[in-house]
Amino acid sequence: MNLRLLSDEGYYSQPVYSPEGYYYRIKIYTRSTNENNIAIYFQLIRNELDNALKWPFAKKIIFTLRSNDKFFAHTISPENYIQSLNASSFNKPIEEYNVAVGFPNFISHEELKQFIINNNLFISITIQ
Repeated sequence: MNLRLLSDEGYYSQPVYSPEGYYYRIKIYTRSTNENNIAIYFQLIRNELDNALKWPFAKKIIFTLRSNDKFFAHTISPENYIQSLNASSFNKPIEEYNVAVGFPNFISHEELKQFIINNNLFISITIQ
């Protein structure tokens, strides 16, 4: 993790299905537009189940960092994006994947240090 904090490269999680069948991945930039912050994004991906799902995607997405007694979380509520330029991010994907939405300044590198254990960082994503 410490080496990744020095990189401008973006990292993607393996795509996964939510229990309802939405297919998504998480994007992380260890040096966001503000070089001392982590950026984290949620991105819907087109899949064969899309025609059977309810659109737009209307679940809350909670990104959580935990370490022993420490806890840090941010929530994406799709209703907050309905009037924004990113409203299409929650619609049925037409292309391979939708525009990612999230937090360009999720947490500072300094704050993040308390969540890195044995050079690893664990991020929990909850969809509700």
